[in-house]
Amino acid sequence: MDILEQIQQNLNANKDFTKDFKYKIFELILLFNKKYPDVNLDTLCSKIKTVTFEKSGTFERRGTFTYDPKKNKVSFDAKRIKDSDYDIDNMMMKAVIAMATAKDTYYGFNKDDKLSALNKAVTEMIATSIVGNEGISDYEEEILIANLLSKVLGVDFLIESYFKNDSDAIFRKLVELEV
Repeated sequence: MDILEQIQQNLNANKDFTKDFKYKIFELILLFNKKYPDVNLDTLCSKIKTVTFEKSGTFERRGTFTYDPKKNKVSFDAKRIKDSDYDIDNMMMKAVIAMATAKDTYYGFNKDDKLSALNKAVTEMIATSIVGNEGISDYEEEILIANLLSKVLGVDFLIESYFKNDSDAIFRKLVELEV
């Protein structure tokens, strides 16, 4: 059985999701895999079976979406999503990306919260490159900084570091470039 079949099987085993939601999530996973076929999906495969989605309060954190890899939980601000113009596909893609890159207590390259803002921006950039974003972004300033940094480091390097959970690579390259 290939990894996508395993993911679909695990997704179907998740009792918290409706049939339509499972279909939509799997559709997004296929788009992710098509855009980034070299990204290892083993973590996503294991996480998708037990991930939960829960509503959170407006003032609990900045942004409408967060993923906690330790609890394997996606929290979202349903009121802000409903009352504003957010792109749901983009938000769900960010959840897929976060689960795919989950490691210990973080995802992407946000180890020890050293690169939290950059991590959110790169997650947003990757999601937008796959499904677009017809709505609001909670991290406009962070995305601007990530775009500038990608001009210095290279967008491919930034994305590769993200998928490899390697924040140290960013610091090493900045030192190497004497930035």
